[in-house]
Amino acid sequence: EVNTFYFLNNDGDVIYRNKIDDWLNTLTENPKNWNIISYEDWIQIYKTSPSDDILSNDSDSSTNNGILYDKSPFDTEEW
Repeated sequence: EVNTFYFLNNDGDVIYRNKIDDWLNTLTENPKNWNIISYEDWIQIYKTSPSDDILSNDSDSSTNNGILYDKSPFDTEEW
């Protein structure tokens, strides 16, 4: 069971579940406390194969560290 009585923010401060509204207010009052990740920071690393492909050992797929890929993990095209 996961304990949701409290959470930790990025600085390691304890945020109690019943005080989340107060924590959100501190963020709106001081946007410098936000750790924003822009969409440019997100890179799709890989797309795993459907289970049928894994079970059939599809010859078009490759493995890398035990993970089965449909394409190169560095392919930036939309899948």
